[in-house]
Amino acid sequence: MIEPGAYKHYKGGPYRVLFVVPWWSRDVKLDQNDPVYCVPYDHRIGARLNPRGSDTFLIALWSGNDSVVLPIDTPIVIYVALYADGRICARTVAEFEERVQSGATTRPRCERIGS
Repeated sequence: MIEPGAYKHYKGGPYRVLFVVPWWSRDVKLDQNDPVYCVPYDHRIGARLNPRGSDTFLIALWSGNDSVVLPIDTPIVIYVALYADGRICARTVAEFEERVQSGATTRPRCERIGS
């Protein structure tokens, strides 16, 4: 389970997970009581942060495959790089938790290092 906090990418970069939200299609009609969610936004994603008022979006760079079609309710991790330009990124939970080849070993893509 991915929780908010500090993580380290297998290449060494530090990140802070902000939250995990469900994926929705831009075509789905939602009412004002719907939870925070992510939608496609110009080759990036938008995380709707204010479900009871006007759409307030946090725009994140999509760190996964731009051409992938995600099922509704796919959990998406929203996180920020704690280096360089401090970009806000997004990946599916499955991508965030997957194991990757690093040299001769396999290790987690992102490893929790603190709260």
